[in-house]
Amino acid sequence: MMRYILAFIAVSVLAVVSCTSPFSARDSEDPYETEGTFYTPVEPELVLINLEFAYNETVITNYAQCLDTVFFYKYDFLLFPQDSDSGWLYGSEMLLTDKIFATYRSGADTMTMKLRLTELESRPDFREDTLAVLYREYNLTTIAGTHRPDPDTIIYKGTSTFEVVQADVSLWMLRRWEDQHSTPQDVGWADFKNGFRR
Repeated sequence: MMRYILAFIAVSVLAVVSCTSPFSARDSEDPYETEGTFYTPVEPELVLINLEFAYNETVITNYAQCLDTVFFYKYDFLLFPQDSDSGWLYGSEMLLTDKIFATYRSGADTMTMKLRLTELESRPDFREDTLAVLYREYNLTTIAGTHRPDPDTIIYKGTSTFEVVQADVSLWMLRRWEDQHSTPQDVGWADFKNGFRR
């Protein structure tokens, strides 16, 4: 009998010694952090802020979170057309943007891309309960050969109309994007994207 009591005490002491504090809660896991800058899109304008950050930081997962799965991209024309279409759907947009971001990430020491979206004073934004139409002027600057004294700089400019909708979880997403050139001679965002479809 004494042998059983001693064995029980030994096991109990061993259990207490091996556990620093048997009644304390376990350590929590480190918080999950996403790459780049991304704000929870509780307002439609935050979708465009996230889109701008996704482009400037070339983070495809953040870009994907900006788009609704029934997304459609439409453009007015292309300076150098290769296809007869006037736009494309979500899958094509994601493949195309992934290719753009991968190109700029791989050439980060010799090429840069900077996007700036600004509100249009001439066209105020429109908003209803679950739909917003946002008008923005854009300036997308790409620089290739940043290590050279005379790098190749291209400025893509125009205006875009963004149709942003509120999804089931009360977050906003971009459903339709219409791109327009500033003038028939200026290169626009659609021309930049089209260069990566080849």
